Amino acid sequence: MGSFSFVIRTTIITVLLVLAMQIRWGTQTIEDHVMMAITSSEVVTPLNKTAQGTVVFLRNMWTKANRSFDTHFSKAMQEENRPGSRHLAFSVERSEKAVKQKAEQVEEAAKGAYEEVKASSTFQKIKEKASATSAKIRSKFIDESAESTSDRRAVKSENIRE
Repeated sequence: MGSFSFVIRTTIITVLLVLAMQIRWGTQTIEDHVMMAITSSEVVTPLNKTAQGTVVFLRNMWTKANRSFDTHFSKAMQEENRPGSRHLAFSVERSEKAVKQKAEQVEEAAKGAYEEVKASSTFQKIKEKASATSAKIRSKFIDESAESTSDRRAVKSENIRE
C-alpha cells in the first residue's frame, strides 16, 4: 500500500506543479521564464557545445565506418557477386548427339508426310491439273509468238514492197 500512496502523491504534486508553471508573470508564463533561464545558463552552454561535438563526431564515425565496410565488403566479394554487377547468363546447350537425333527424327517425319501426300489421290489430281495447265500455257505462248512473228514478217514485207 506504501508504493501506491507514493504514486498518488507524486501524480498530485506533478499536476499542481504543471498548473503553477502556467501562471503568467509579465508577458510570459513561469514555464517560459524557467526554460529561458535553463537554456541561457552558463552551465548549459558548455554542455550544448559538447553535445553538438558528440553528434558531429558520431555522424563522421558512422560515415567512415559505412564507407570502410562498403569498400572492404565489395573488395572481398568477387566481381560477379557484387550487388548491381551480377550477370546471370544462363546457357543451355544440347549435345551434338541430341541435335543429330532430333534432326533425324524430323527428317523421317518429313519423309513420311511427303510420301503420304504423294500417294494421296488429291496430290495426283493437282499434279495432273498443273501439268495440263502448263501445257496449255506453253501452247498458247508458242501460238501467240508464232502469230506475232508471222505478222511482223508480213508487215515488214509489205513495207519493203511499197
